[in-house]
Amino acid sequence: MFNGTGGETVSLASLFLFSLPTAAVVLGLREKNSVSKQISAIKYRINVNGTRGKSTVTRLLVGALLEAGIPTVGKVTGSKSCLLSFKPSQTQLIAEEKELARRPEGPNISEIKYAVKAAFQNKAQALVAECMAINPDYQKIYSLGYLKSNITIVTNVLEDHLEILGPSLQDMAESFMSAVPKNSTLVVCPGEFLNYFLKAASLKEVDVKVADPSSVPMEYCEKFPYPVFPENVALALETALALGANEEVALAGMLKAFPDSGAIRFQKIKGRAGEGVLINAFSANDPTTTMAIWNYLKEKRHVNQGTTILMNCRNDRVERGRAFLKGVLKNIPTKSLVLIGEGTRFIFSKQKSLPYEEVVDLGGIAAKKVAFFLQERCKEKDVFFGIGNYFGVEKLCKELEGG
Repeated sequence: MFNGTGGETVSLASLFLFSLPTAAVVLGLREKNSVSKQISAIKYRINVNGTRGKSTVTRLLVGALLEAGIPTVGKVTGSKSCLLSFKPSQTQLIAEEKELARRPEGPNISEIKYAVKAAFQNKAQALVAECMAINPDYQKIYSLGYLKSNITIVTNVLEDHLEILGPSLQDMAESFMSAVPKNSTLVVCPGEFLNYFLKAASLKEVDVKVADPSSVPMEYCEKFPYPVFPENVALALETALALGANEEVALAGMLKAFPDSGAIRFQKIKGRAGEGVLINAFSANDPTTTMAIWNYLKEKRHVNQGTTILMNCRNDRVERGRAFLKGVLKNIPTKSLVLIGEGTRFIFSKQKSLPYEEVVDLGGIAAKKVAFFLQERCKEKDVFFGIGNYFGVEKLCKELEGG
């Protein structure tokens, strides 16, 4: 104990506890200043925002820039948080990828500081970061505060998280635009909100570059080992060209990009009566993208009326279930629909309005039992199309891999 100047008796313990918040503020300011110093040394700071395709565009752009000899670091959220980096050789920049460990509380926009540090230490000229914020205020903090982006890519404006970004798609477009800094560059595709972006950008003195998906041949997209849409390629290409990359070189680099762990993939199912396949499209968790994937696969004859739809339903995504009911399930009339996950009740209750011969409800059933059910009914060349949401189906996919 000691006497303060006012005559009050103050314990050392109390003084220590009082100083903790102050110390935290000081440390926070030091960290912020350090990140600001590091980010200012990076020439191109690219924020990849939008509804769908952010991880893919980020990966494609990193691949394109590295192939063009531009030292680039990227960060994706996707199914997991990953750092995309490089190591120099005598003739080229060799891409590397490593998963970033997350804190127990889950994803946090402050994760970007690890990518900033890596870019600074590797003397990268470009940092490409997928925007992991949903809340409009956090998007602005992420883009304007942490990343200080001078280039923004908006992949698309589709129905998802409207309870936060909405209620309308126009509100969502405005949220994305609010995170675009003044006097910067915006890259978008043609679409419903192009005129809005052009008008809003002019008020902020933002240079808009419009990517051209029609210039990307489907033959090129088919070279990837997983489905890639022309829009994603066009956005990455337009940005790479703006940074001085050669078109042919950039396209070659995209083909070398590491695929996202949540990318659409074909997984074998060893059934009791033959080998089938699960087309894992769970990560495309909005109706528009899901239908685009279905139409793409249908055109390539990977799916047909005999395909079984396997939909993962989350208990905390009832509105998404309603959107899928209207925008997907009523538009792909196949023989069977199998519902899994914790939130199947709503869609199962609407089965009479759906165009399926059978609707099977496996809601709340463990992954091992769901896998057994699928294996028991799987015949040679049967196809299961997985949709809805990726979270919660990891165990099922592993069970199916084990046979």
